[in-house]
Amino acid sequence: MRRAHPEMQTPTTAGPPLSNSMIWIFSAPAAGQGFMYLFLSVYLLAYATEVLGLAPAAMGLIFLASRLWDAVSDPLAGYLSDHTKSRIGRRRVG
Repeated sequence: MRRAHPEMQTPTTAGPPLSNSMIWIFSAPAAGQGFMYLFLSVYLLAYATEVLGLAPAAMGLIFLASRLWDAVSDPLAGYLSDHTKSRIGRRRVG
């Protein structure tokens, strides 16, 4: 039987699972960030279509392109971050 790479194994001393209230507490700041992003997107769409005169379909394509870029670049950045070797550890500039 092959053994997994030591860095790829899950820790066995993870501790007890988090309660639902603790999960809500930790995720609460993300809700505010999500609302601000939503308001900014709606304002940008209205500004671009009414003031700049861009077609709504063009703005939709711009938003789609940004989401597609995120879908590619975020996992790539995570992969590079996970596989970076440094003398002071992962995710630290060395």
